[in-house]
Amino acid sequence: MTGVHGTLSGGAHSWVTGDRPNDACYACHRLAYTNKSITYASGAGTGATPGVQAHAASTVACMACHEFNSTFSPAAGFPAGGFEDPYNDASGLGITTGIPRDPVSNLSFNYTDGTHTGGHAAHQGFIEGAIAFEKMEDANEACIACHTGIPVQINWTHAANLVLNATYIPGYQIPPTHFKAHDFSENGTVLVISYGNWSGGAKNDSWPEGNITIWGNP
Repeated sequence: MTGVHGTLSGGAHSWVTGDRPNDACYACHRLAYTNKSITYASGAGTGATPGVQAHAASTVACMACHEFNSTFSPAAGFPAGGFEDPYNDASGLGITTGIPRDPVSNLSFNYTDGTHTGGHAAHQGFIEGAIAFEKMEDANEACIACHTGIPVQINWTHAANLVLNATYIPGYQIPPTHFKAHDFSENGTVLVISYGNWSGGAKNDSWPEGNITIWGNP
């Protein structure tokens, strides 16, 4: 086990003692949801007992350990908040309308507290979209996309260019300017595909044929 979660298996900053990588796995995948009363398989041979809700491990939301004031795991990690409340459209983005808690685990996690209230998080939509998508628990898709080496392809559809009017007004003082910027709009859209690979590199496709090429292919 490598990376920050490797500290779970031993070392000066570990939550368990000794070089026991299995304990690192158990800390999240068997203990994080202890309050859900999951019974796992135990024992060996003829004395073995099969699991009830799960066999040897269960899928866990990253925020079970990384929410503010985690109550799910004895191995709570550094809080990964700083987002607005993502549930039931609390942020106003409209992505999680009617979703009061994670539809997979039926739990909700603390993405914000009195100090870390979000509001300027660029990835707020990414978090909420991952919660609404039920392939993984809670926002795990977004967590994995940024914090692991898994390749991620993103199809961006955004404005081809920004249009605005700049009106000269002699009464405005310089600095800052004699011009008033107003009537902002976009002019068409363009699809750009970006692809981050396992090493953290990125490939940006050119703009569609017929448009000027601004982004090259590194």
